[in-house]
Amino acid sequence: MIDTYSGQLVETYQANEVFYAGARERLLEAWDARVAEQEVADGTGASPSGSPDAPEYVTFLLVSDLHCNTGMTPLIRDLADRIGPDVMLNAGDTTINGTSVESVCVDSFASAVPDGVPFVVADGNHDSRLTTATELANRQVVLDGEVVEVEGVRILGDRDPLETRIGGGTVMSREETPQEAGERLRDVACEVAGEPGLGGYTGEDRVDLLLVHQPAVGDAALESGCVPFQVSGHMHTRIGPDVVGYGVRYVNASTGGATKGNTSVGPLRDSSEMTVLRFDPERRRFVDWQLVEVTPEGEAFVGERQTVPPVVPLPDEVPDDVPGDLPGDGAAPSSSPSGN
Repeated sequence: MIDTYSGQLVETYQANEVFYAGARERLLEAWDARVAEQEVADGTGASPSGSPDAPEYVTFLLVSDLHCNTGMTPLIRDLADRIGPDVMLNAGDTTINGTSVESVCVDSFASAVPDGVPFVVADGNHDSRLTTATELANRQVVLDGEVVEVEGVRILGDRDPLETRIGGGTVMSREETPQEAGERLRDVACEVAGEPGLGGYTGEDRVDLLLVHQPAVGDAALESGCVPFQVSGHMHTRIGPDVVGYGVRYVNASTGGATKGNTSVGPLRDSSEMTVLRFDPERRRFVDWQLVEVTPEGEAFVGERQTVPPVVPLPDEVPDDVPGDLPGDGAAPSSSPSGN
């Protein structure tokens, strides 16, 4: 048995190393090629952010649903080194079952964050308080229902209201349903939003970003108009960015390549996705997003920057002479993705 299975383990390990080494090389090639194309389009040989006269955006690198696939750690690290993000975001489910053993996974992903770059986390339903403790030990910013300001961007979020355990199903992690959690976060956002005015709520402390694991938890906040942009994970598939209520929601696919019913450890079984987001601090809005993908075949693709769609203006803030279809009764339009 030792001869047979130890040989298989070695072969599995070697195959894993070969896969991610190749994917890592393809990823860097794809990113560098995209940067070169962008420089030509911008007419500059400057940085990936564009011309020297471009606005000073805050750049985010978003990951989600890593599910302990530490094979992706070197790829995340290399991409972060290339991008030089101001902030990194994690939309939850860093672990598979929230166990103490999985602290090695949290530590691994923490090593991918460049020195001095804040790493903001909204824990998912597969994470636990043990996961949170390890994240805090790695000096990560773990959201707990209060607004935090990171690099001038005001972020609101919280851990997922549900906990999922292998063999144990899904239960509420506290005496609060997902709907109630969403309403609580809405109330926090609206309390600091200020008064409606041309261009949105006018409060200086208003929320710029809602980061929660399950997309539906953000419904109430988006439909209230008190949150202009939401980022989530959980679905293991990319959705949006779409206008939901009076805000925009973006759902990141699994960075760990996780698929339902399969382990995320080993070579990718589904595409791994990360997203680069840019925020304009003057206009207080997210302006564009860029997809980075690694496939199960070990290929890598970096998309062009795409504009974040404009939010639906609040009825009270729009002058009478502005054309366009607006909700006549104040009811917010909705395009919420279904859960899984």
